[in-house]
Amino acid sequence: MHNVRTIFAFPGREAFTKSLDDSFYREYPEARACFELVGDAFHQDFAAYCYREEPVPAVWKGIALAVHCYAVYQVVKRRFSAPVGFVGYSQGEFIACAGAEAAGFLPILNTMVHLEGILQEPTARKQDMFRIMELERSTLDHCCREASDGGYVGISAYICGDQHVISGEQPALQRAVRLAKKEGARWALPLYTARAYHCPLCKGAQKAAQSHFAALIPRKPIYPVYSCLDGEKSVDGAELLRKLSCQINHPLRWDHLVENLNRDGVTHLWEIGPGCTVSANTRVAGGDFSYHWIHTTKDLR
Repeated sequence: MHNVRTIFAFPGREAFTKSLDDSFYREYPEARACFELVGDAFHQDFAAYCYREEPVPAVWKGIALAVHCYAVYQVVKRRFSAPVGFVGYSQGEFIACAGAEAAGFLPILNTMVHLEGILQEPTARKQDMFRIMELERSTLDHCCREASDGGYVGISAYICGDQHVISGEQPALQRAVRLAKKEGARWALPLYTARAYHCPLCKGAQKAAQSHFAALIPRKPIYPVYSCLDGEKSVDGAELLRKLSCQINHPLRWDHLVENLNRDGVTHLWEIGPGCTVSANTRVAGGDFSYHWIHTTKDLR
């Protein structure tokens, strides 16, 4: 096809709840080498975490997903034309930055490990996140502000004009959900995250993680990365890592990101990993291009 402009995309932590296919691990030595490298570095059996039906400690779930996605990418990048950029939804942006070589893969993963440990610490109040669908943005924002006398609640991901994610603590979160339904929201879907991400409730975690982000040595990325923080692309490694640290306690601007993909003439988005959460969010946000999901080795053909 003439003037193909492909973006590689990586999913957020919620994708770990979907089945992780082991065909790349079984069939490609470069994928196995990735698992061996990370296993030696962190003294964990990530293949077991990803592909065997046994309990996975909570702190390692997001890390295991990241290893799986990065291992698949090691295969993909050697067999297809170079992308015009990378995106990652929420935690997926860490792997987007690693894929673009804004910093080394192991140092980025090490930062993720420390951040996961911080985020596993108990919170004063129960927290969660909900996806609110078919409710206009200003109305949802009003619902959150009206409910905030019972704690913090607010929009934590701007997907499109009438679909968003809200994060908060109880009882404010439940009150905001009830108000949203009363105002006409068609669906309010709990995400069962046990933590309210991408909002001021993560300010302490963001501050505690700063020393680990500061230890990362930025590089000149070989491809642009579009940041969830503001939707803008960059090839400045230090700037990308700064934005990566800031999205912990700031809302995701997926709407702006997709607008910029359309502006830059992207023709294809290839989502690397289980499920199709990035593709779904991007379609909803108006991504004017085709989508391809790379889940098994059959998807390479």
